Amino acid sequence: MKSKSKGGDFIIEKINKADLERLRVSERGWKCIEPFLISVRGKDTETKLAVYKQLNRGQQALYMFYAYFNHAKNSLEEFYWWSQFFQGQPSSWQAIKGSLHYFGLIEMLTIFDETGEMLTKIKKHYNREVSFKELTEDGASSLEDISRLFTSYTAYSEKSLLAIGEYVSNHSTEFIQISTVQLGDE
Repeated sequence: MKSKSKGGDFIIEKINKADLERLRVSERGWKCIEPFLISVRGKDTETKLAVYKQLNRGQQALYMFYAYFNHAKNSLEEFYWWSQFFQGQPSSWQAIKGSLHYFGLIEMLTIFDETGEMLTKIKKHYNREVSFKELTEDGASSLEDISRLFTSYTAYSEKSLLAIGEYVSNHSTEFIQISTVQLGDE
């Protein structure tokens, strides 16, 4: 059973304790932030920011991690495109970096920083943002570098999800309100 509850100044997701314990550790972070990200899918930036501001610091870290991760994980092209997109929004880029730091994801933070440096190098070389198609047609070594970074990103993804899940498990009240109501008890 899930419902939203206003906890202090923050919105906290209610999750049944048994439901939380049934989740794989790597799924726990997503479960805590999923309703918020789903609620803003396709909405304007103002709406997304309004929801983001209602979250506490840990939830904001989850929000930004998954806003990037869920888009960038699917393919090299999407990794490139979404990295470029978020780098073009400096406050979002910094918030993603902050989320990686918040959860102690140092390897992922290093990959993210290297990705940012590579995107800056590409933009400087071409004197503008470059599409993935242009990058592949050009055959530049930059494509190899982006590919290497995506491979590293993919390799550390599961480790990152596990670390976030452990953090959520150890600091659950920061992310969720545990409900002991079982289905049928309502």
